[in-house]
Amino acid sequence: MDHEPEGTTEAVSALRGHPVSKAAKCLILMVKIDRRVTRYVLAVVPGDRRVDLNALRTLFAARYVGF
Repeated sequence: MDHEPEGTTEAVSALRGHPVSKAAKCLILMVKIDRRVTRYVLAVVPGDRRVDLNALRTLFAARYVGF
């Protein structure tokens, strides 16, 4: 389905006619392991959920995780 770019999952779900819980958000996150090592992670979460940045920081033993 073609539609104009939209910034929120709620608006796109309404355009597509399905509940937000059935949508998927794909987010690229920057994970800084230390001062020299940076990784980029793809997080895919349900449309009605948020990414737990602290949990990812713990998972990767990183000093910083952000968008």
